[in-house]
Amino acid sequence: MKNLSPFIDDTNTFFDNVLKAKRKSQKDETYKDRIELLKPSIRVNYKNFDDNFSDKSLATLSAHGYLDQEKDDLLKMYKYDNNIFQKLKTDVTTTKTNRIINTCQNCTINEINSFDHIVPKDEFPEYAVNPKNLFPSCTKCNGHKSTVWRSSGESVFLNLYLDSLPQVQYLFCKPIIENELVTVSFVVENVKGIDNNLFKLISTHYSRLELPQRFRENSHDTIYELSKEIKKYKDKVPRGELIQTIKDSIVEDKDYYGFNFWKSIIKEALIENEEYLELVYK
Repeated sequence: MKNLSPFIDDTNTFFDNVLKAKRKSQKDETYKDRIELLKPSIRVNYKNFDDNFSDKSLATLSAHGYLDQEKDDLLKMYKYDNNIFQKLKTDVTTTKTNRIINTCQNCTINEINSFDHIVPKDEFPEYAVNPKNLFPSCTKCNGHKSTVWRSSGESVFLNLYLDSLPQVQYLFCKPIIENELVTVSFVVENVKGIDNNLFKLISTHYSRLELPQRFRENSHDTIYELSKEIKKYKDKVPRGELIQTIKDSIVEDKDYYGFNFWKSIIKEALIENEEYLELVYK
């Protein structure tokens, strides 16, 4: 899981460009005109969003209250496959080293195939195409998030544009070995002194997206690959040297994919588990 850099240009210009790119439909020739009439209020709403974004207080936003035709018109502006949104996805997922991240950072399991509306578009149609409100995601995470995004005025999910992830471990993996079958379980714990408010957000993010369970369900390939690597080299490389090489690789992966990347956590837990090592060294 990695932080991504948010959109840095003018959000109103982005809105205008989305509207400009909409094709005029013979079935609804006045659509663009209706959106133009909403622009003054949209400008005010976008200013509010920018202010709350800067203050990291999006969970305190109040909806404008667009209903019926106006709401439908604003929601119709968003279409994931539109070239403008695809360019936005590329821009915010491209790192400073020109690496494009195509894995959903809400879960680090699936490919990106949607945008997560950080502030839900059904409740806040005014932000349906606000680029700072669009986070590249997978449809599974979007399905888990649904419309529940805050509780008692506080967000229940990480905003990976704004919430800086701690560079200490909070995701832990426990190997389970029964009849030579290796499985794992995951738990999120604050044993490294993470700020309580940040850790609460991390905990609710992981639990509401069911990440420990999803990591476990997707862990088998990682376990197999690690076991295969050890068995391939166990008779060619001294045990201590091989384990150290794997540990060095884990450190590199954590730097590349994120400090609490679940695959790295699996490998780290297994390589430090004597029962597992005895099994693969048989």
